[in-house]
Amino acid sequence: MKSCFDPCTVVASLASLALSAASVAGAAGGDVGWQDRFDQAGGVDVVADLDLRGQKTVVVAGTLDDGSGSGDLFIRNYSFHTGVVVWESILDVEGDDAVGQILAKGNNVFTVGQADQGGNQDWVLTNLDRQ
Repeated sequence: MKSCFDPCTVVASLASLALSAASVAGAAGGDVGWQDRFDQAGGVDVVADLDLRGQKTVVVAGTLDDGSGSGDLFIRNYSFHTGVVVWESILDVEGDDAVGQILAKGNNVFTVGQADQGGNQDWVLTNLDRQ
């Protein structure tokens, strides 16, 4: 019985994909302007959503591991052009919390998500009034 796996074909295909991706990234000006990496306590930290406030800031929201095995809500606001953190908030509603979506409107940042309060899942709406 003939094997379907041909290592030479796989390597050639991967090399072709890599060259295609590199040429597309180069043609599209794929240079990284800025990036950030967030790790609160060595656990799993997850971004759920982001929103732009014009070309002023980028607001990111998600769930972070607070080190006790419980999730907390986090919201971080970055400068659109430089990636510098303008402000951040970490909210521990109660139990295991998670952000679902975020909306930035004017100076207000709204998040919606859930909180586990003793096994009871509740929804949580938060409004942060920030510059």
